[in-house]
Amino acid sequence: ISNGAVETGEAPDVQALCQAAHQAGRQEASDELNAQLAELEAVTKQLNEVIDAVAATRRQALEQAASDVGELILILSRQIASESLALHPEALPALIESAVSELPSTEDLHIHVAPSMVEPISRHVPESLRSRLLADPNVEHGCIVRTRFASLDATVETAEQGIREAIDRWLTEQTWAADWMMRSK
Repeated sequence: ISNGAVETGEAPDVQALCQAAHQAGRQEASDELNAQLAELEAVTKQLNEVIDAVAATRRQALEQAASDVGELILILSRQIASESLALHPEALPALIESAVSELPSTEDLHIHVAPSMVEPISRHVPESLRSRLLADPNVEHGCIVRTRFASLDATVETAEQGIREAIDRWLTEQTWAADWMMRSK
């Protein structure tokens, strides 16, 4: 034994040796666990970075998909409205009569329509409205009915603008929904 106590003939302090061995083993185990914990923390940090990157990519994909859906809705609604008026031109006189009936007064009434629609519409509206029709190159589809005190825009373009605003609100809500969905998983 390389303990100086045995060489000198003294009895070794077994309890002190056990305590020292215990302390050394404990320190070695602690060092090993700390190294493993540091490694796990590094791996956890890397995993969190990957999770954050995946979540950001997912959010971007959801936002792009929502934007694409909004654009598709806008394109389809414009196409449907335009084709409906093209396929059913008799609907425009009914639209004009409905718009005129919504106005509080018909004083100084003017009905703005696409130049190509003045003649076909004049054949289908009441006599009292025929002289009020005006060719307006700014109107593509639908009509704008104006009086001295009020104006009612029943054009496809204005409807499209309303749809665009609704889609923009929807897209804003979708961003919120995407965040909520990510947090709830």
